[in-house]
Amino acid sequence: MKHKSVIFVLLSAAILSSCSSSQQLTGAYMGSNLGGAIGSVIGGVSNGPRGSFHGQAIGMIAGGVAGAVIMAPKKEKESISVAYPTVTSIHYIDANGNERIDVGEIAHIEMDIFNESDETMYDITPYVYCNNRNIIVSRPIVIKELAPKKGIRYTIAVSAQKKIKSNSVAFEVSFGQKKSAFIAAQFAIPVSD
Repeated sequence: MKHKSVIFVLLSAAILSSCSSSQQLTGAYMGSNLGGAIGSVIGGVSNGPRGSFHGQAIGMIAGGVAGAVIMAPKKEKESISVAYPTVTSIHYIDANGNERIDVGEIAHIEMDIFNESDETMYDITPYVYCNNRNIIVSRPIVIKELAPKKGIRYTIAVSAQKKIKSNSVAFEVSFGQKKSAFIAAQFAIPVSD
């Protein structure tokens, strides 16, 4: 019996020393009680006194492990920081030079796209949207690579298909689409009467 007590105390000390919270201790305690009860039943069925002792030891180990697993701190979702380029120096260039959108005229919008981060950016797609359906905007061109602290001049074509009733139309430049879109710039261009 003395031998069993020493093993039980050593086993308990090993398990409890690895427990770092009260929930883990509770798990070990409840596991040892449940294991002892099951061990008693097994010992009673097999006509042996050792069932209770082995059941307590196994229950304590299982309870301590279960308590550790259940109460282990959950990992927070890592926030992935995504860097986007900046958009500056936006210029509207039209054929007749009146700096307005005219029906049927094909004009260009130029902008500087700059990588202010310390890492190279890949596959950058600047999406340019207009708030008026009568303005046609050319498809975006993918910038394959943009080195750190470097920029490029990016040009798109725009054209008014029909007469526009408002005095100006609004544009926005964004990176990404839908919910993940980052709006980098907004601007307006006047419309001819």
